[in-house]
Amino acid sequence: MDFNQLTESARRDVQALVAANEVAHRSVDALVRRQVELLAQTIAQRQNDTWDLFTGKTAAQTASHQVDQAQEVLGQVISNAREMADAVSKSQVEMASIVKRRIQEGMEDL
Repeated sequence: MDFNQLTESARRDVQALVAANEVAHRSVDALVRRQVELLAQTIAQRQNDTWDLFTGKTAAQTASHQVDQAQEVLGQVISNAREMADAVSKSQVEMASIVKRRIQEGMEDL
């Protein structure tokens, strides 16, 4: 392997790392945006739920409503966590694919 091949290989290594980092950056950016959306939705829903608590219901109706709200919140939290985990997993697979492809190319260069 001569000097030009070595520098070309190093250049492609850096390109692969840059591409993997771009995927990571886009993923983090998308996750943050989605978390902000989920937070805004949650706040709006909880405000509505809080308002509903004070609309002249009996104590039994209020308690039942609170149980329903708690179940809804728990389901939403689980769904949101699953969505975030899936997004992170997809990003990691994409980054690993980029690095793996470059490693395979590097092995072929030898």
